[in-house]
Amino acid sequence: MGIYCLILASLLYLSGFIINKKIKYTFVLLFFTLSFISLQTFGIELANKSHSLALDLISKYSLSLILYSFFSAPSYLCTLLSLYVIFKILVRDFTPNKYANILKYKINPLCFIVFVIFGLILFLGNLNLFIFDIYHANAINIAIFVFIFIASLYFIDRFCAILALIALFFSLDSNILVGLMCIYLWLFSVFYIFIKGFIFIKGKICKE
Repeated sequence: MGIYCLILASLLYLSGFIINKKIKYTFVLLFFTLSFISLQTFGIELANKSHSLALDLISKYSLSLILYSFFSAPSYLCTLLSLYVIFKILVRDFTPNKYANILKYKINPLCFIVFVIFGLILFLGNLNLFIFDIYHANAINIAIFVFIFIASLYFIDRFCAILALIALFFSLDSNILVGLMCIYLWLFSVFYIFIKGFIFIKGKICKE
């Protein structure tokens, strides 16, 4: 389910520049469907004389399966945030007056900085490029790490903290760190901070 929510949320987010709703949702539904179908399904074979792994993957497997194979499923937190994005965009496009308060709310950009920092600690530790590896730490250290993560979100944005707590609840029977952070959420957060930083610096330069 997570990968479906992630792809749909990404398509809705990226198609935000399309004003015409019919064109927008035709685009979204078309590419959402295509993301789960391989080229071989249509009888298309890419010429691969150089035996390129990339061409082989694109030809034989769907985009969703490639993402899942390389990066696994999105975390519960990433899935919940994707569902929020889907819900908010659908409300904005079809019932903007009925749920005006929902449209006013925006996730605090500082949350994405928290995602980047904590994700970096997790991933670098797992690669033995950090002073400690949280993934393989004892239960007490993991609990402290998760508490700091959720507490940081709580002081910045309570809505994000609530989503993190829900994600934590769903991942109690598995790895709670995997339930809270994934490469998809981390990469989007890096991209988001970069764009916001670029806009901020550009605005400062223009004012001067």
